[in-house]
This record gives sequence, structure tokens and C-alpha cells, in this order.
Amino acid sequence: RGFMGLALGPDGRRIELLPLGKLWIVSLNGSPHAVTKVPFEATSLAWSPDGTEVAWSAGVADHEDIFATNTVTGSTRRVTALPGRESYPAYSPDGRYLAFVHAQSDGVLRVIDAHTSNVTNQEQTRSLGSIGLTWTSPPQWSPESDGLLVSGEARVNQPSSGTFISLSAEKKTLTR
Repeated sequence: RGFMGLALGPDGRRIELLPLGKLWIVSLNGSPHAVTKVPFEATSLAWSPDGTEVAWSAGVADHEDIFATNTVTGSTRRVTALPGRESYPAYSPDGRYLAFVHAQSDGVLRVIDAHTSNVTNQEQTRSLGSIGLTWTSPPQWSPESDGLLVSGEARVNQPSSGTFISLSAEKKTLTR
């Protein structure tokens, strides 16, 4: 009941869960344990590459913010507090950046320092440009941490596509 998220840890040996207003870790060789309480609407889990932190989003509809919780201590920091909705956090593989989708009237892919707190102004972010509101999966980092892949809009009888957006905001459309 109340299950809102699931993410496999970077070591492949732990799973993070968001059921019933708590952040849980389930070790493959141990018992599940609650790390901390979170709002019931918390969703969109993402592990940091070193496994010390997990990011998630929560808030009232269309006004969600990003939070990050230390997986050992359970302490949580607010990462973003921008107008609109911030969701789908994704840590870069090198651990330096945290990307997320910022939606107001449009969806914008933004990147910030992974260890920052209380981002309240868009100028504190790096905008990689509009991705619209019809993308079909959360942004995924390249293995080199130099850009993100965003899935294109799903259309009947058309090949799927995606866009690779580099950290310099250059876009490259990808097709089969």
C-alpha cells in the first residue's frame, strides 16, 4: 500500500523503497530498515553513485521539490525550491551533478551541483533547454557524465526517438 518508488542501489546489493511515507533500504543479505520519514507523495528515487545519498521529489501537485537523504544517518536536505515542479532527479555517474526536470509551462532539463541545497532561483541552475512536456522516460546520464538522454514523444506507427543533450546544451536527435 502507498508504494511510490523503487531504485536499485549502485552496488546492486541494496534497494531503496518509498512506501507508506517512509524511505526504506532493503539489503539483499539483510532485513529492510526504515531510513527516515518522507511525505506520503514522495516519488522518483535516484541513488548517488557512491550510495551515500538518495534523491527524491515531493510536494503538492505541480509544486514538487527535490530532496536528498543520507542513506546512513537519514538526514534530509531540500535541494530545490523553484516555482513549479521539480522531478525525476538523476545523479551523474561521476557524482558531480544532479539533473532534474523543471516544469512550469514547459519542461526544462536543469543541472545543479549534486551537493547544493536550497536552489530557489533558476539562475542557480544550468538550463539544458526545453524538453517539452511529452517525453516518455526520466532523463538518463551518459556514462561519461557529459550529457543526458531524453526519450521522445510516443507516437503510434512512428519509430521511437530520443535526444542527447550535452552539458553545453547542444542537442542531437537520435533515431534507430
